[in-house]
Amino acid sequence: MSFYMFAKTISHFFVNVVYRMRYEGLENIPEDQGFIMASNHISMFDPLFLAVKLKPQIHFMAKMELFKNPVFGRALKGLNAFPVDRGKGDGAAIKEAGRRINGGGVLGMFIEGTRSNDGMPKRARSGVAMIAGETGADILPCAIIYPGKAQFRGKVTVCYGKLIKNERLNIDVQTPSTLRNASKSIMGDIRELYLRFNEACEGGSA
Repeated sequence: MSFYMFAKTISHFFVNVVYRMRYEGLENIPEDQGFIMASNHISMFDPLFLAVKLKPQIHFMAKMELFKNPVFGRALKGLNAFPVDRGKGDGAAIKEAGRRINGGGVLGMFIEGTRSNDGMPKRARSGVAMIAGETGADILPCAIIYPGKAQFRGKVTVCYGKLIKNERLNIDVQTPSTLRNASKSIMGDIRELYLRFNEACEGGSA
């Protein structure tokens, strides 16, 4: 068993013991292609919530500084993470993202670029749109929802939306306005999922 699969098995056990998990839209997850999984971001456990139900392996970019520690860096690589020089146009990281997506992997990205303090989806940054434009990858919108704060045995809902075909976004990476429009469109799908299922959770159906 690979380190990734071992960690995934432990993560599956962990999240289902600590939280009451609910997954919606599992039928929307492609199993025959690589893609970008774009999600909102609330807690440090979000990568686990997104990964445990996926059959394809998920890959995340992580800031380059984290790989400088030999032990931690090796663990990150075992979890399919790869380094990115944040704040710069890291062409090598984008190329690596494309290689992994084209190989059938899933690139996990948090479209806001940081965690939300109140749980509500925030303004999208352009990273997801940029990589989609550079790689031609389709995008799976996801929403992670906690009614209130995440706590022991609290409810957590993960919603996978309909796949966004790359051509729908009309991205030209040399034209900032297309990146902004694509980012808003992707975030619109995520926000719609969030609002729809958040209402259901608050109504007690989760």
